[in-house]
Amino acid sequence: MKVILITSALFIVALAAPNGLTLEQKAMKCQEPGPIDKDLMKKMFRGIFTEDDNFKNYVLCMLKLEDFITADGKLNEEYMTSVWAKRFNEDTQEKLHKCLVNKDTAVETSWALVKCLYTVQEQLNVFCTVIEYEHYVGCAV
Repeated sequence: MKVILITSALFIVALAAPNGLTLEQKAMKCQEPGPIDKDLMKKMFRGIFTEDDNFKNYVLCMLKLEDFITADGKLNEEYMTSVWAKRFNEDTQEKLHKCLVNKDTAVETSWALVKCLYTVQEQLNVFCTVIEYEHYVGCAV
């Protein structure tokens, strides 16, 4: 269970986010429909995106809790742009903006976002920085 909690920190800057939930609370909330397969998380950080509905819903949940996806399932472009502006030069930001595409459903939007962010970045450590959390399994520096 501890490994799942650590790996579930997918899009977190700190243990407490603006919504006041801790990392553990977010992980538990996003696993209420059912626990995620930690191997799917590890694979994702290696660029292998397994089509698993439970895992996709988990990713969506985490993105919503981090304010990357709005309650109505759309990308929070203004927020993501502000986060990226603090960390990346204009060239990198331009590449990242190509990932800001809303799809037909919130699940499709969140899944396309993480796949695109991975594709845009050539190194996993950069991908880990883009998603704002460097201490989960697979992102050790």
